[in-house]
Amino acid sequence: MLATGHDSISYEKRYVTKQGHTIWCDINVSAVHDADGKPKTHTATFVNITERRQAEAELRESETNFRTFFESMNDLIVVGAHDGRIIFTNSAFRQTLGYTTEDVNTMQVLEVHPPDIRDEAAEQFSSMFRGERTTCPLPLATKSGSLIPAEIRVWFGNWSGTDCIFEICKD
Repeated sequence: MLATGHDSISYEKRYVTKQGHTIWCDINVSAVHDADGKPKTHTATFVNITERRQAEAELRESETNFRTFFESMNDLIVVGAHDGRIIFTNSAFRQTLGYTTEDVNTMQVLEVHPPDIRDEAAEQFSSMFRGERTTCPLPLATKSGSLIPAEIRVWFGNWSGTDCIFEICKD
């Protein structure tokens, strides 16, 4: 039995090669038992996971760059699912319209328009999706009900593996 009290253990460890290169290994150590079931010896496997670790670091950096870019924009950005649910908004969207992250997590895209023009907004969005128009000039409604003039552009994309609709709203 290993010092951990288990028959096997896995961990990652950083090594420096003779040439001075850093590599990461995934190490798996297992106890080998004799016929009586008592630990007799141990086996260890080392798998070089340096490329995976580098890819993970690049992904984290890309995510940081993405967040910084979208959060620094003054335009209101909305990512919506095809069923109309809001998937993501930038801070400019939430601050300008007065919604919290919790609010937008339960909202539909059309709910950011005043109730009396939501049908018109739905028709204009449908028209944009069909390629018949490029913008929707309808106002947005803040959480308190104030109206903000806006020009909205949309396009189709993919967000975390889900087909979606991207919107940029300019005041």
